[in-house]
Amino acid sequence: NVVERRSELALLRAVGFRSSSLSIMVLAENAMLLLWGLASGTVCALLAMLPHLMSTGADTPWENGAFLLLTVFVVGMVSSLFAVREASKTHIVSALRGE
Repeated sequence: NVVERRSELALLRAVGFRSSSLSIMVLAENAMLLLWGLASGTVCALLAMLPHLMSTGADTPWENGAFLLLTVFVVGMVSSLFAVREASKTHIVSALRGE
């Protein structure tokens, strides 16, 4: 997503936004998307598991699920950070020419 939006980010830099402000903005956007995606997926999974959870003796590995969700969030944010760094290295003029 960030790589596809290089020209948009270059335009924002050209009108006066600092690279650090743009990086924070894009990382916050990606964090929000990740959180909403993980939350909606978790709710859907819990609804699908509801009959099993309501049964007696249901043993559910909550710690493993929480660790998996945290790992997905961290990996998503780290990959977003790498994409933002790569996009911020793009020269403004060359990115704007593509626009």
